[in-house]
Amino acid sequence: MSSHSFPKRDKFQRIVSEIGWTMSSSIMLVLTGFFLNVILGNLLGLDGLGVYTVAVTIYMLTTTLTVIGLPIVLLKFTAEYKNQSDISSQFYTASLIIVLATTILTSLLLFLLRYPIAAIFNMSELVELLAILAVGIPFYGLNKIAMARLNGLRYMGRLASIEIFRYLLMLGLTIAGVVWLQKGLYGAAWALTIAEVLLFPFLFGLTRIYQDFNLTNFRLRCAILVGVGKQVTLSRIIEDLDARLSVLLVGLFLTKSEVGIYSFAVLMADGLLVLPATLNKVTGPVITQLHSQGKSSSLEELINQTMQIAAFLLMLCGGLVVAFYSPIVNLLFPNEPGFLIAEMAFIILAFGSVFQGITISVGLVFVGVNRPDVLIKINIQRLIINFVTALLLVNLFRIEGAALSKTLTAFVIFIVRTQTMARVANLHVEFKPLFLIPLFGAIIVLSTQIIQISSIYTYLSSIFLWSLFALVVIRLLHFERYLIHLKQMFIAITRIKVESNL
Repeated sequence: MSSHSFPKRDKFQRIVSEIGWTMSSSIMLVLTGFFLNVILGNLLGLDGLGVYTVAVTIYMLTTTLTVIGLPIVLLKFTAEYKNQSDISSQFYTASLIIVLATTILTSLLLFLLRYPIAAIFNMSELVELLAILAVGIPFYGLNKIAMARLNGLRYMGRLASIEIFRYLLMLGLTIAGVVWLQKGLYGAAWALTIAEVLLFPFLFGLTRIYQDFNLTNFRLRCAILVGVGKQVTLSRIIEDLDARLSVLLVGLFLTKSEVGIYSFAVLMADGLLVLPATLNKVTGPVITQLHSQGKSSSLEELINQTMQIAAFLLMLCGGLVVAFYSPIVNLLFPNEPGFLIAEMAFIILAFGSVFQGITISVGLVFVGVNRPDVLIKINIQRLIINFVTALLLVNLFRIEGAALSKTLTAFVIFIVRTQTMARVANLHVEFKPLFLIPLFGAIIVLSTQIIQISSIYTYLSSIFLWSLFALVVIRLLHFERYLIHLKQMFIAITRIKVESNL
């Protein structure tokens, strides 16, 4: 046995552990958003949830503009200069100072513009809500920089622990503000702000800001950070606008309660995307490695099988939620039957999540083949399509129109993205199963919606049909081979990384 055998195993276990921590934080994010909506929907009603959703949407868009893409840029330079602590600390210091300046300015701007923003959305509550949230913007920006620092240094366990603590803090403070102190909407807003304030000291200590503060080459580091950050910011702004556009348009054209109903449907549909996001975290490094090694046939096989299993999992989980939508809503919102109105919007959004999730499952392919610039072009197309269709459909079909806009956009971008991926990565995409799986699932959804003999028979028939769907798809596409193949490639690549780090 070599002297390095134990360190290798320790390194391997560490990498696997970090992947587990990362997945845990992603799942915690989804659960926190879900429980926040359930708590606020029950205690504040449809109108309260609608106003809260619009306020948080404005807050998140504002913070995206404020940090000008620096967290992602800092992550890159921290990882690149991990073994050159002086340069790494210079980038960290410059990022902190830039973000502190931009967040204070943006916080003041949001505070001054709170009245006209409230008038645009015809929601007087936004005046005080935006004033409260503006206080948290500087702390949010600094926390994002500190977490990017941890990510770049590959302290994934610490990063995931902090993120989980952040979500639990938000949830706990929201319960305290809304339930215990009975401060309603304003208690929920203060919970988000106070959570960021309380999180900062922990990140201050973990990232050793007091030790790594280094003003050497400050102007040069700022110029590099801002130069690269502009490109990242453009892509992030487009992505965030696209993700939150339908909620903003519903807030502009429809009522508060309709915003609350639609936000619940979006939350349920977006929760499905944690499945392909998890697949992406596992397959992303494998895709990059296969491309770098020139193994085009293995890369093509992996991408096609990953997209197929994503389509299957999304259709199966989404279909089961549709089948049991009414009892789920009645359990979560016993005093708010208005959320049952969101069923059709959720069905439409869930179908769109299938096609969106297919591309998310291999989301790192453009980065893996050294063409991240393609993503900006695709994101611009997505934003334009979503904006135009939303303007046309929201007034005509209300919340169902907003859902339809988002789903149509997801489908068109699925076609564009997979075709572009095939051309850029020089591979053949097997479209047949990617269309047949959602079609098969849509037929089952339609069948379960038609069958209305009695509740018990409807649910039993739904379970039978979705079990049949699972058996047929798994049998035809041989997913067990995919799992074995993926495991072998992932272990091999992880071992290569371990060897390189020793």
